Amino acid sequence: MTEAKKIIVDESNKLFDKKGMFHKNFVSDFRQIRYFTLLVVQKAPPEIKEINLLEQQISEIIKNAVKHGNHNDPQ
Repeated sequence: MTEAKKIIVDESNKLFDKKGMFHKNFVSDFRQIRYFTLLVVQKAPPEIKEINLLEQQISEIIKNAVKHGNHNDPQ
C-alpha cells in the first residue's frame, strides 16, 4: 500500500509571511461585489498579465465569502 501523503504547515515558511499584504474588510453585500473586486485588483502587481482572469477569480472568492461567510455581520 502507498504511503499516505501529508501536508506540513510551517508557520515560519516565507509563503505564510503576511508583511506588506493588502488586507481589507468588506461588509456582506452582494450589490457591492464588483466594487470590492476592483479595489482588490487595483493592488495587483503590474507583472500580472491576465488581469481579467484575476478579476474573475477574485469576484468568485468574494461571492463565496459573502454567501458562506462567518455570519457575524450586524443585522
